[in-house]
Amino acid sequence: MTTPIQDPTNSGNKLHFLNKEFLFLESMSLLFIALYFCIDFLPYFGCNEIIPVQYFYLSFCNIAIGIYVICNPIVFPKELLSLLSKNPILKVYAAFVVICGISIVVATNISLSIVAFSRILIGFIVFINATILLYNSVQLLYKIAFIVGFFTFLQALQGLLNLVEQSQITNVLTALSTLKGNTGGINIFSASLAIKIPFLLLGISHFQDWKKWFLSLTLFLALTGVFLTGARAALLSSVLVIVLFLFFYFRTKKTTKTIITNVIAILLPLVFSYFVTNKVFQQSKDTGRYTSIATRVNQINTQDESTNLRLIFWGYAIQMANKNPLLGIGIGNYRVESIPYEKTTASFCNVSLHTHNDFLEITSETGYINGVIYALILLLVLIQNIKKSRRSQNSKTQQIALLALLILVVYGIDSALNFPMYRPTMQLLFVLSLALTIVTIPQDESPTASLKSKKIGFLLVFVSILTLCFSYLTIRTSQLEFQLVADNINVNAKGKLSGKEVASFSPKFPNVFSSSESFDEYAAIYFLREKNIPESFRYLSKAAKINPYLGRIAFYKYVIAKHNNKLDSANVYLKQAFYRQPTNQGLYQTAIKYASSRKDTIGILKIHTTFTTYRKAPENWQKTAMALQKANFSSVSMLRFIDLGLEQYPNNPVLLKQKNELLKNQ
Repeated sequence: MTTPIQDPTNSGNKLHFLNKEFLFLESMSLLFIALYFCIDFLPYFGCNEIIPVQYFYLSFCNIAIGIYVICNPIVFPKELLSLLSKNPILKVYAAFVVICGISIVVATNISLSIVAFSRILIGFIVFINATILLYNSVQLLYKIAFIVGFFTFLQALQGLLNLVEQSQITNVLTALSTLKGNTGGINIFSASLAIKIPFLLLGISHFQDWKKWFLSLTLFLALTGVFLTGARAALLSSVLVIVLFLFFYFRTKKTTKTIITNVIAILLPLVFSYFVTNKVFQQSKDTGRYTSIATRVNQINTQDESTNLRLIFWGYAIQMANKNPLLGIGIGNYRVESIPYEKTTASFCNVSLHTHNDFLEITSETGYINGVIYALILLLVLIQNIKKSRRSQNSKTQQIALLALLILVVYGIDSALNFPMYRPTMQLLFVLSLALTIVTIPQDESPTASLKSKKIGFLLVFVSILTLCFSYLTIRTSQLEFQLVADNINVNAKGKLSGKEVASFSPKFPNVFSSSESFDEYAAIYFLREKNIPESFRYLSKAAKINPYLGRIAFYKYVIAKHNNKLDSANVYLKQAFYRQPTNQGLYQTAIKYASSRKDTIGILKIHTTFTTYRKAPENWQKTAMALQKANFSSVSMLRFIDLGLEQYPNNPVLLKQKNELLKNQ
C-alpha cells in the first residue's frame, strides 16, 4: 500500500511519516516471505529427516509473524478481516483442519495423529500469515518473484553441484540417484523446484534488465534439476506450466519485440535443459529411469511397475475409507494401518507409508466428507483464479491469478501422484497460492486497525508455540532414529547405544520410526543382542500395542521362545510372523525349515501355498520339496508335489533331478 490518503489537515511531516510506515510494512513483509523460503537450506541438526526441522522452523517463523501482528495491528486491518470472512476458501480450509482434529478420536495410534495434526495446523497458520504478508506487499509481486527466483537459483545450483561432485566420486548413475538437494528425496526435490517455476516465468516476462536473464538462467537450472531426477509428475507439470503461461501471455497486448525476447528467455532454458539432461542420461548408461526424457514420459502406463503399485495403493486407501467412511482411520495413521492391506504386495519389511495420492490418503484417514472438502479447497482456488484471469481489467490482478493457478497445477498433479501434504517445502507454496487467491490489489485508502487483530495475533502465537513444542519433540525423536539407523542393530551384534538408553528415551511424538516401526521394538532388539531376554520380551509386548503388523515382533518372540526351549510357543510366533508378511523370503525359509524340524508337513504345505501365491519362482518349489523330504514326507506324496511344480516349470532341471532320484529309490 504505497499511496497514503492525503488528509487536508495533515502536514507534510505526517505524510512523510505515513510513507515511512508503509515502507516499513512492505519491507517487513518481504523479509518474512524471504525467511519462509529459507526452508530449503536448513541443516539436519542430526535428524534422520529434514522434515521435522522444517516444521520446527515454520513454527518459529509463525511465532515471529504473530508477534509482529501484535506489535503492529495495522498489518491485519479490518479490510483484510472482511476479505477473509467473505472468501469461502478460509471457511473450507478451517473446516478441513477441524475435521482432521476430530479424526484423532478414532485413531489407533494417537501419537501419529497428534504429530500429523500439528503439522496441518502449522500449514494453516502459514496460510493466515502469508495472507497478511501478501496483503501488505502484493503490489510488490515482482520483487517477491525475484526473491523466490533467487532461492530457486541457490537450491537448483546446490543440487546440480552436488551431482557433479558425486559423479566424480562414484559414477553418473549413482550420482543421479542422490540428486535430492536438501529435501531428502528425489521426487520432493524435483517437485519443490517445479512449483517455483511460475515465479520465474512471471519475473522473466516482467523484468527487462539483468534480472530477466538471471531468472532465465535460474529457469534452466531448475528445469535441468527436474529433468535429471526422472520424476515424471514434476517433469510433466513443469512443461505444462510453461505451455499454460505462454498461452496466457500471448493473450496480453505486448510489443512484438517484447514478446520475442520473453519467449526466447523462456524457451531457450527449456530446450537447453532437455539436451543437457539427455546427454547426462547417455553417460549414465542406464536402461530404466535415466534412459532419456522421452523414454521416461513413455513409461507412464499401467504396465509400469511404479504406476501399477500406485493403483494398488489407491485401491487399499479406498478399502480403508469404505470401512471408516465418516472419520476414517485417524489423521496420520495411514503409515501403520495400511500395512495389513499391503502384506501381499510389500517386499520384505518395506511399506508404502503413503498412498501416493493426497486426496485418497486424506479420505482414508479422515473420511469421505473431509476428502471432498480437501478437494474443494483446490477447486475453489481454480475457479476463483480462472474468473479473475478472464474478468478482471487489472493486468496485475490477472497476473496474480495466473501465478496462483500455475502453482496449483504443479501442486495438484503432485497431490494426485505423490504426497506433498506432509512436505513443508510444498505446503509453503500451496498456502501461498491460497493467499494469492484471496488478496487483491490495494486501493488508495488508508487501512483501519482492528481490535481483533491483536487477539488474532495472540491466538496465532499461542497455537504456534504448541506446534513448536510438538515439532521439537519430533526433532528429538528423529535424532534418536538417526542414531538407531547408524547402529543398524538389525544386523550388527551391538551398537553405540544400549537397550537401556533407547528404552529410557521412550519417544512419544511420534512413537514409531519414519518407516513405521515402533521404537519399543528397537529397544527390544537391543536388549536381545545384550542377552537381556526378560526386558526384550517386555518391550516386544509394548511394541505390539503400537504396530504389530510388520511381523518382526512375532519373529523376535519366536527367537526368544526358541532360546527358552518353548518350542510350541516358538512355532505359534513364527507362523504369526510369516502370515503377517507372507511375501517375505526370509520368513518363508525360516518357517518351512522350522516346520520341517517338527515334521509338520501340513504346516509346510500351507506356508508354501501362501508364499507361492505371491512369489512365483521354481526355487520356492525346490526349497519346499527339500523341507518336505527332511520332514519324512512319503515318496508318493513327494512325487505328487514335484509334479505340481513341474506343471508350472516343466523344464526346471532341479525339480526334474529331484523327481528322478525319487523314482530311483522307489
